[in-house]
Amino acid sequence: RVTIPADALGCAHCGTSLELLRLSEEQRGIVRARLRQRAAVVDRSGFLEEYLERFGDWLENAPRHYDCVIDGPNVGYEDQNYEGGKFNYYQVEDLRQHCQAAGMEPLVIMPAKYMPFKVHAAKIPNHTRRQRYRHTELSVDDLLIIEHWRQLGVVYEAEVSGKDDWLWMYASLLGDGRLVVTNDEMRDHWLHLLEYRLFKRWKESQIIHFDFERFEDPDVWEIRLAPPRQW
Repeated sequence: RVTIPADALGCAHCGTSLELLRLSEEQRGIVRARLRQRAAVVDRSGFLEEYLERFGDWLENAPRHYDCVIDGPNVGYEDQNYEGGKFNYYQVEDLRQHCQAAGMEPLVIMPAKYMPFKVHAAKIPNHTRRQRYRHTELSVDDLLIIEHWRQLGVVYEAEVSGKDDWLWMYASLLGDGRLVVTNDEMRDHWLHLLEYRLFKRWKESQIIHFDFERFEDPDVWEIRLAPPRQW
């Protein structure tokens, strides 16, 4: 019996290289089909299913290869459940830059309602627990970040209200399986699509968890990523 450290790339005893188990191409294809079928049940109009297919076509034929997708709402609302909390565009942009500096080509997925074009219409929902059903007026800096994303071509504006999480799930099943930056475990969705063993394999091989380590000033943080294990 041999104990192998978590950061090892092979067995020191026999020299065998260790590989991370991921969903196979066939398994990804099956889950994609199941996700579209579930979309047709959730939205009887057929819009969600069609939108997933359109998004997939766009992603596969995009001018650059995005190998990582960022769950924008999940990142923007991280640590914001306090009086005065709100969606934080700086958190999303800082994490995007952090992923890029780590050698990834990230795409931020954002609901269209969080991406206003005009200053006078710059209000977005506030879904923190303390401010639910209220709205937040965006600052000029928030709007500059939004415009910056558009100019760089690093954001996808999802026109499916409340269903943007379906897009990053679908993205993770396309091609070789993109990485996803999120702290959302999505158990409710995935348990309809995969048996637990395969769900765990998907999560451990494709999900990057994140943390904003706060200091005395709540607007000062250090990003920590927990990438998938190597095997």
